[in-house]
Amino acid sequence: RKKIEKELTKSEEKYHSLFKNINVGVALHEIIVNKDGKPIDFVFLDLNPTYEKLTTLKKDDIVGKRGLEVIPNLEQKWIDLYGEVALTRKPISITDHSDFLDKYWDVKAYSPNKNQFAVAITDITEKVKADQEIIKTKEEAQESEEKFRLLHENAGLGIGYYEPDGTIISFNSIAANDMNGQPEDFKGKSIFDIFPKESADFYFERIQKSIKDNEIQTYEDSVQLPSQIKWFLSTY
Repeated sequence: RKKIEKELTKSEEKYHSLFKNINVGVALHEIIVNKDGKPIDFVFLDLNPTYEKLTTLKKDDIVGKRGLEVIPNLEQKWIDLYGEVALTRKPISITDHSDFLDKYWDVKAYSPNKNQFAVAITDITEKVKADQEIIKTKEEAQESEEKFRLLHENAGLGIGYYEPDGTIISFNSIAANDMNGQPEDFKGKSIFDIFPKESADFYFERIQKSIKDNEIQTYEDSVQLPSQIKWFLSTY
């Protein structure tokens, strides 16, 4: 008996040390049900220092108090959810937003004893906001890409979009029509594939000059197209 008591004491000490020092907010509650067995509230039984830090709720102020007394605007859905955990003893894991603190939590709830539930919370606000910012950036990039596509196709003049080495990223319909083709005919080709070498060398030098000087370059040219000679005002 003494050996069992000693082991129990040691186990309790380990539990309390972990409960006190773990970097996760943990709180223990007991569910309150009405005469029909429906969860209507809960009582705070215990909470660790990390829970106090994350929620700003103090153990001495709330232990023994009801949830609706501590958080008057607590929604019934959370009482129902945690009540189900306490009564069925089936654990759950959810992401929750606290309007009270404007924070996002990773919440794991489980039942250590019948009619009780414990919640372990981790603040994931920064991660959620970072994810939201990534989504926002992607949406803005898609919107910008769509604006570029519309301008590229509907500007009323021929537009060619190139890599620095002269590879064609895209021709719009007007530029492709001038070359007696469709836009898809030129994508991925080089200016050296579609123009005579002398002309291609000339255009390549212009591309490089625009990149090097980082300035708008404007030229007037007589260009031999597949069907005819045309004069162009070209802006790089």
